[in-house]
Amino acid sequence: MYAFACPSCAKQVPSPRPAKGAQVKCPQCGATFQGSTLELPDPPQDPLAVLQGGAAASAPRRVAGGSASPSAAFVYEAAAPARVAASPKAAAPARAAAPAGTAPPAYRAMPKRDSTPAMIIAIAGIVLIFAAVFGIRWYVNHTYYVETNEAGATVFEGWLTNEEAAARKAALEKKKDVVIERMTAAAPSFFGDKNPQANSDDDLLAVNGPAMGTPAVRSVQKLAKGDPRIALLLWEAVGDPMANNTGGYIVGEIRNEHDVPAREIRLTVQLLAADGELIVSYITTIRYVPSKGNARFSIPWRGVAKDNIAKIEIAAETEKLTSHKDVWEISLDGMTTEVRDEWVYVVKGPVKSPRSYEVFEASVYGEFYDREGVLLGSGTGQLESGYKGRIGPGKTAFFVLDFDTRTSAREVIPQNVASYRLCLVADKE
Repeated sequence: MYAFACPSCAKQVPSPRPAKGAQVKCPQCGATFQGSTLELPDPPQDPLAVLQGGAAASAPRRVAGGSASPSAAFVYEAAAPARVAASPKAAAPARAAAPAGTAPPAYRAMPKRDSTPAMIIAIAGIVLIFAAVFGIRWYVNHTYYVETNEAGATVFEGWLTNEEAAARKAALEKKKDVVIERMTAAAPSFFGDKNPQANSDDDLLAVNGPAMGTPAVRSVQKLAKGDPRIALLLWEAVGDPMANNTGGYIVGEIRNEHDVPAREIRLTVQLLAADGELIVSYITTIRYVPSKGNARFSIPWRGVAKDNIAKIEIAAETEKLTSHKDVWEISLDGMTTEVRDEWVYVVKGPVKSPRSYEVFEASVYGEFYDREGVLLGSGTGQLESGYKGRIGPGKTAFFVLDFDTRTSAREVIPQNVASYRLCLVADKE
């Protein structure tokens, strides 16, 4: 293939044959120039023409005003390939027959894919889904239930269905209420006289708390150990049927014989066997006991059958206040209570000074008990702001005291409070 190169636009103008010094007009930019042809590679043949057994002819097209001589200007133009008429249904080429006596060609079968791993993965996925659904349903329908006794010891711990846990809790509450009602009916006051109709020591005392009822003093005795100025007015070892006769309460009342108030009286109760060996001991603390004042206590014991207790010893240690401090019990008449923020037990009321002198820097201290008389915790309060912490002789002031049950060493709520004891602590001149 030959072509002229236009010097103006570099267009290659085709030529059917080689030529030298020919006048050529560029079909693209219209410039006329004199030049010689360049030899170019032949264009690719038309595949369709090859299939038809022929090729489309190429013919030069004369340019207006030119000639057919080698020196005339021309443009090479390829003819359009002829279309092959397609029959409506092209017959498939016939397969050549195999020569006689020749075996047919062998065809290789496609290898089968092993579907075992995919099936294993699918089955494992289904199993995991079912396991997850079952595990979630089981967790939703079960509760990890922990049951403790009054001493805080765990008596049951494990997974139960929600219905079983609710039934067990309801049965425990019902059993406790029945026991409390029976014990209360047997003895209407906390430290009352022995009930002549009592069948056992379990029926001797009610459980209204140490701040309620009028004690009937049956004996006054010295403590076995400790501070000799702390007198033990009375005490009883009361079995608790809820503890399956392996627990109960040591209840009693003490008196501060000191001439100054006690900031703290620490009682230690020891349960002894017949040979004098210590079985177990418990400690409780009573704070702010006035001079010549009384205070009651209730100490639970657990894990020891009452028949195995041969002797009980109670010892007291006292931390006294300085002589410029004053303490007196506050009457519970006129007190009102409420619950604030779901956790705080609030006591409000008046306090009247029994003194013939003014006290200042006054605060109110309270101890709170459950219905078995066991100490739940303590709280402090202040006089209303208008009093500025001072109470004159024979005067009355009002106070507010908060007991935050979340500060208790036991897990309690305000509804567990059955009784309380209040006292005023102040400075005196």
